[in-house]
Amino acid sequence: MAPHEFQASTLCHETTEGSSEQRYPLYTLKAIHSDSQPYIVTFDSLGAASHVWSAQSGQFTHVTELKPALPGAILAHRASITYCPSMSVLVIGFELPVSLRPDQEDKPAVLRLYPIPKGILLQELELPGRLALGTSPFRCSSFHIAAAVAVPVPQIIVYNAQTSACQEVLRIPASLQSETLLPIYIQDTENDFVLVTSTTNVPSSTLLLRAHTHQGEKSSVKLDRPEDLVDWLRPGHAVKLTENAIALYVTETHSSNDHRLDSATSMICVIAVPDLAISWKKNFDFRINKITSHSSLNSLVVLGEQGQHGDSVSTSVISFLSIQDGSIMRTESFLYQPGVFLSARCTSADELLIVTKTGGLCVTSLKSILDEGFRDKDDEGFVITRPSPLRPDPYNAKARKAGDGWKWVEQCIIYSKGVILLPSRGTEIYAVTW
Repeated sequence: MAPHEFQASTLCHETTEGSSEQRYPLYTLKAIHSDSQPYIVTFDSLGAASHVWSAQSGQFTHVTELKPALPGAILAHRASITYCPSMSVLVIGFELPVSLRPDQEDKPAVLRLYPIPKGILLQELELPGRLALGTSPFRCSSFHIAAAVAVPVPQIIVYNAQTSACQEVLRIPASLQSETLLPIYIQDTENDFVLVTSTTNVPSSTLLLRAHTHQGEKSSVKLDRPEDLVDWLRPGHAVKLTENAIALYVTETHSSNDHRLDSATSMICVIAVPDLAISWKKNFDFRINKITSHSSLNSLVVLGEQGQHGDSVSTSVISFLSIQDGSIMRTESFLYQPGVFLSARCTSADELLIVTKTGGLCVTSLKSILDEGFRDKDDEGFVITRPSPLRPDPYNAKARKAGDGWKWVEQCIIYSKGVILLPSRGTEIYAVTW
């Protein structure tokens, strides 16, 4: 198969009027997005501006500017967005980093509602504490958002975003202060919602899943592993397979290895919603980073990683599982250098995209991998990438000296037929399509 032809465009994260041009090189762009939502939000480290973009048409287009802007100090991976189509409202949840000053109290997390396309703040809602630690403390559907807080009391709060103001509809407290309580998956039903939550302790070889509606708990199921192998089960992302089933991956670690992720194993289970009956489970001897469902291939695609922290070379694993019974249809792998590798994701267009910190890109059809194996690698097994058509000018002598090895990409956002590359400084955004 001929390689994809890349097209690229440069867009600008405009800052507010009156910002000094001399400050621009100091900006670091960050982005918040959701795999299931049409919008992407970029904001800068100085809190000068926040912009909403859309990739829905296949092209990256500007929608509006948010006012007031998001605080520049928030961490993108500790934030979440959802879009409520009935009210044309974008809901953004985030928290500020922990204060390092003993005389300052940590601020609680918040939800902000911005109407689209106006972008003027409609409501800011303070959550009852700091966000829980985990894959994500937020889970979003079209009409609801679930947020998990850990301090001062572990609990999950569900809000309805279908009105002009976010309204609390359910609060789920933890049984013990030591419990880790997280939202796993939420979906809208005709007049309600179904929220799947997880509860565990450290140490524990059990993960308890519960299904809730606004009326309370509906069902539960336990996932157990041998205590001598696993004493911490950490839930990852869940993906929707059908209206009544999800696939969930769980990362497994043990205290004998200090719960190091590079020694982790994993498990995938397919679960009915809302009764939580388990259709099948499968164990893996590597750490899973992402799972995606591809109905055209009748496959659940697993992206995982093998390698110890500090290794100069790691292995990325691509495994195709039958959605019906979890049987392995094919497993492939490639080598990469951890210091250069940035991300690998499967898209809704049934493609695998690999991105490096140097702006290298590799796009491969999942069907071709399933049928013929992963061929975009050299004789030693290292992935082969091609450079982005556009990149910023080197910032300094060190960057110029690095040449093609300059690590200029700080963050990337992958969508169906393209990728957004955010550089390590400056206000330019590079959109690459194929």
